Amino acid sequence: MVADLDVDGGEAVAADIRSAGGSSVSVRVDVADRSSMQAAIATAVHEFGRLDVLFNNAGMNAPMRFLDVTEDNFLAVMKVNALGVLIGRCCP
Repeated sequence: MVADLDVDGGEAVAADIRSAGGSSVSVRVDVADRSSMQAAIATAVHEFGRLDVLFNNAGMNAPMRFLDVTEDNFLAVMKVNALGVLIGRCCP
């Protein structure tokens, strides 16, 4: 299963897997949103019968000068890079 915030990109990867003879589905997921992660896991279990491995490769960066960082910039990065890892670890 391919889970990505980018629906088109996720589906392109899933299509590549299928064209190579594999089985794959794509779902939209936001790693910083617990209900989104739970729905993705439920889809994996529904489609494939179980979930063996969860690999969170999400991350983001907002390069800018330190004095230009706003609270919104900081929180957006931390939600994906820190909270997303925590949710992925203990989602169910």
